[in-house]
Amino acid sequence: MRIDVPDEEMAAQFERIIRRVKQSMNYRGSYSTRDILGSLVARWVQSGEWDRLRSLPPPERRIGESVRRVILDRID
Repeated sequence: MRIDVPDEEMAAQFERIIRRVKQSMNYRGSYSTRDILGSLVARWVQSGEWDRLRSLPPPERRIGESVRRVILDRID
């Protein structure tokens, strides 16, 4: 299975977001960035947001805003 470049870019953005969150909260837990990424992506994809963003041109994709709206706002 081939991964499109935009998908790879989105995955890289996710990893950067998770690293920043872990850093800002001084995360010392046992979950790796990859563990958190897998869980986050699964919930995010199930929400339908993945398909919505993929339909947008790359410059209009706002992953951070999408993650916050779809997942983090639900936690609050």
